[in-house]
Amino acid sequence: MAELMDGWLAKHRGEDTTREGYEPKIRLHIKPHIDKVKVVEVTDERLDELYRLLETAPIKANGNKPLGPKSVRHIHNIISAALDSVTGPRKLLTVNPAHTGNPPTERQIKAAQPDFPTLNDHETAHFLREIWKPCGNRACDGGLTHHCLRDAPLWTAYAATSCRRSEVLGWKWSLIHWDKCAIERPGSWSRKATPTGYVSSPRTETTTRSST
Repeated sequence: MAELMDGWLAKHRGEDTTREGYEPKIRLHIKPHIDKVKVVEVTDERLDELYRLLETAPIKANGNKPLGPKSVRHIHNIISAALDSVTGPRKLLTVNPAHTGNPPTERQIKAAQPDFPTLNDHETAHFLREIWKPCGNRACDGGLTHHCLRDAPLWTAYAATSCRRSEVLGWKWSLIHWDKCAIERPGSWSRKATPTGYVSSPRTETTTRSST
């Protein structure tokens, strides 16, 4: 399975950020448990055992906590896609065992507590008020501007529009319609690491939807 997972990831035609998200899940949660299992020996029962283990056993890479249902479901999808690549006529498998496995269901995912705390409306309003308050320290850029306010517009944009970071980073002045109090949802941007630093590039095109 280790060879299959590595080969599948290397040939994956998705975006760089997608592959970067798959890599740690394969390295940390899949290969340590089934790397030496032959592909033809993988069964739905063996996969179910892996899913239950990830849901119940402390995992060092996850702060010594088990993985949540959503993460386990994502791992199932990765395994299933990799096995799909060797399933079919004249291939290694005739049936993909992941298709009859029992990963966490959508209902279980929705019922699970979030892995991170969230703010209610009152807490969000308080947070936005506070991030727009200058620190009062004249040493903050000589009192001319305040570095402490640098990220205030970014957090306000997140809260007001529900846009993802990659979308907000693609905003331009031309997308703001002051007369309509609206901002077009731009195409999202992705970052790729290079020897000289990170390079940003458009991932999707701007849509005509707007957020008020």
